[in-house]
Amino acid sequence: MSSRMAADGSSVEDRPQTVTIDFSDEIDRMRYRCPNGHASFTRTNSHIWCHGCADAAQRGHDVEPEHFEIHDARTGKDIPWSAVEIIEE
Repeated sequence: MSSRMAADGSSVEDRPQTVTIDFSDEIDRMRYRCPNGHASFTRTNSHIWCHGCADAAQRGHDVEPEHFEIHDARTGKDIPWSAVEIIEE
């Protein structure tokens, strides 16, 4: 039985391409969502912080506001937080 190596994004050669999100562009901002579908998130040092999920958690829903990837609604792909660059106004 042989094993096969898979790219995990930890190497310079296989890291994901950086995605730039312009928060001043409403269409661009709405394209990217947290895994629960909210477009109200902020990039922190180690994860995505979703304001919509934080509000839902405060109302008693079983949801975490911290995510390690976002969803691109146009392509259907998930993007790791390390590949996200946010441009603020």
